[in-house]
Amino acid sequence: MGKRFAISLLACGVVMGQSTSSSQGHVVTPGALPNPRVPVLFQNPATQARFANLSAYMGFPSPLKGGDETLAAYGDSAAFFISVFTGHNPPLSAPQTLTALDIIHKSFARLNAVQSGDRKPEATLALLKIFQATAVDQTVKERIAIETNFLNTLPATIESTPIGVPGQPRPAGPAGLF
Repeated sequence: MGKRFAISLLACGVVMGQSTSSSQGHVVTPGALPNPRVPVLFQNPATQARFANLSAYMGFPSPLKGGDETLAAYGDSAAFFISVFTGHNPPLSAPQTLTALDIIHKSFARLNAVQSGDRKPEATLALLKIFQATAVDQTVKERIAIETNFLNTLPATIESTPIGVPGQPRPAGPAGLF
């Protein structure tokens, strides 16, 4: 397991944000994270906003229709935010896991939008191993395998993709899900 992912697991036990209920699950609102119990990473308003955005997307069904531009800049940090999200919510259901996989895919679909520190999918691959170990649903298992394959092809393109240069998104997931 990567160091960042281990930090995210520690953060899961520290983050104790209040959440509001929705029909799709729990969505954390940006102002709901109490400062004394928030990890140092979440003291930054921009980080709080990114976590709130990802938490909101977790409330939507798969295939995820939006978020292409917003999630494109997350890269490997999406795995951290998903880990924190699952740390103070019930375990992910099969539909929520599929949404998390959609988020992961969109987070790496435009590698040029991802900052250099989040371009290598180390924490994301570790999270996918956890998903694979706990998955029961066959559709979820197949999607995990597809996303793992997608992420394992990234190292070949990471070095050749300039940061911040507009470009075409990477190919869509299975059967045009995205």
